[in-house]
Amino acid sequence: MKKLIPILLPLLFSTTLYASMNGPEDHSEDNRFTPVSGVLAEAIGDLDKDGKDEKVVALNVVVPGQPNAVRPLLIFKQDEYDNWFLWQTREGGILGSDQGGLLGDPFESLEISRGAIVIKHFGGSAQKWNYTHRFRFNGTEWPLIGTTIKYGIPGCYEIFDFNLANGKAIYTEEKRNCWSDEEVQPQLSQKLSIELDKQHTLNTFSPGSNALPIEQLGKTIYF
Repeated sequence: MKKLIPILLPLLFSTTLYASMNGPEDHSEDNRFTPVSGVLAEAIGDLDKDGKDEKVVALNVVVPGQPNAVRPLLIFKQDEYDNWFLWQTREGGILGSDQGGLLGDPFESLEISRGAIVIKHFGGSAQKWNYTHRFRFNGTEWPLIGTTIKYGIPGCYEIFDFNLANGKAIYTEEKRNCWSDEEVQPQLSQKLSIELDKQHTLNTFSPGSNALPIEQLGKTIYF
């Protein structure tokens, strides 16, 4: 898929194509398994603290013969006349349409919150997972600054909330009945300090494929 991106970028990143595409894709239950080319989602908000809103547009471009659509992010700024112009493009951050397991397309939403791009995914089968990833502009790049991971079965979840900016994390286990008649277990919550050996950025980030061994927990979290 990566080999196709340099070929498609000149077309995808033109404002003419963006303007001519359909509105945000329908992610209702009947359409999670039939992706079409168009605008996947868009969000508006101030991303660089200049007092003016930026616009982030996620495209979904179906490529014949390929299992996953190309899903670049287009980031627009406004000129002095409040017209949108393409500012930056990024290729990572959004999972492919067939990476959600039995639940179909895992993409859930694109938001701008507190000056950060926030991307959410949801997928799985009997065991389900939710990913939230937050990226904030640092003047040159879009590093991952925070992630919240939730996974498990109904009534029995593990939650990992990690602030990559300061290395602080909270791991929580929520156990109620876990599909059985066992007694309700108390909620477990543990604060952690974690050091990463690399910085993750929006352009190359693949949600859920990044292993983080945590010695204090005796397990590996994938974010």
